[in-house]
Amino acid sequence: PDVNLPPMGARFRLRGDFDVAGYRPDTQVVLRAIQHYGLLLADNGSNWYFQGEAVNNWDDGFISDLLGNQRRNRQGYANSPNQFVPLEFQVGKRWRAQFEVTDPQGVTWHAEQELRIVARERVTVPAGSFNAFRLEARGTSSPPQGPTESQVTRWHIPDFQWPVARDEVRRRGGKEVFTERLEMLSYKLA
Repeated sequence: PDVNLPPMGARFRLRGDFDVAGYRPDTQVVLRAIQHYGLLLADNGSNWYFQGEAVNNWDDGFISDLLGNQRRNRQGYANSPNQFVPLEFQVGKRWRAQFEVTDPQGVTWHAEQELRIVARERVTVPAGSFNAFRLEARGTSSPPQGPTESQVTRWHIPDFQWPVARDEVRRRGGKEVFTERLEMLSYKLA
């Protein structure tokens, strides 16, 4: 065992003075619970994330962990735990994410992405101009429609949970089947 790593079963608490005001109300509930009760390290197979039980009265239209790793989107597709967003941003950092995707009908398939932080650059979106880290991801998945390749570029600011901009292109059989550009429209500092 590596003595520099926390042991299995270690309890971690969020500092009591950590300001949760800038988070969604349902996220504030979770953060306050981590402040009060803490959380336990229960698996050493992936980078840091946490998961919980789906509860009917919570808005699960868009679920993510506290780092911003998407777990479920508004179209109803759910991802198993993954690591799309690093804990620390540094140009040159590389990692791999392997996860399962489940569609709204309950069909599940495997997906994986090779991710890297390629640059720190200025990006301008409707919300403003930001000095962001550019993350690039290339991946493959095997949905029922056939093998799919994806290329995703995201611009992240470490202090924000979500990227300020995101481009995605998916190809199947060499043909584009999906393209999307998302940009931050506005934000409010707590």
